[in-house]
Amino acid sequence: MPATATPAASAGGFTLPADVCESLRRKFSREEDEGWALRVAIDEGWEESNARYLRWQQIKGRLEMAALMKSLGVRQAESPGMTSGLMALATEIFDDPRAPEIVKGARKYLREGWYEAMGAGGGEADG
Repeated sequence: MPATATPAASAGGFTLPADVCESLRRKFSREEDEGWALRVAIDEGWEESNARYLRWQQIKGRLEMAALMKSLGVRQAESPGMTSGLMALATEIFDDPRAPEIVKGARKYLREGWYEAMGAGGGEADG
């Protein structure tokens, strides 16, 4: 396997082939245009910009988890163990450890979206 190939992801009892992992990563790339947040901050203030950005992270998380679950053929997390497994695999696929600290701080909202997509409670952004 060439050094640049994307490895398969395996976590929490779930495994996805490398090509599926790469497809999911490309579809939900963290390198998106976030200039809109600066425009909102200029027009409506930083509080509004922050609120919209965090909500977008939650929505994006829900879309990521829904796509991951579809790839696995899972309709809903049916147990706490399955929830943990899906969270572990989503973290392996979607989290970028090289992300700036401000992005890492928004991850709890992204993960809240993951919980919503699984139909599971206990998300992090609630409290």
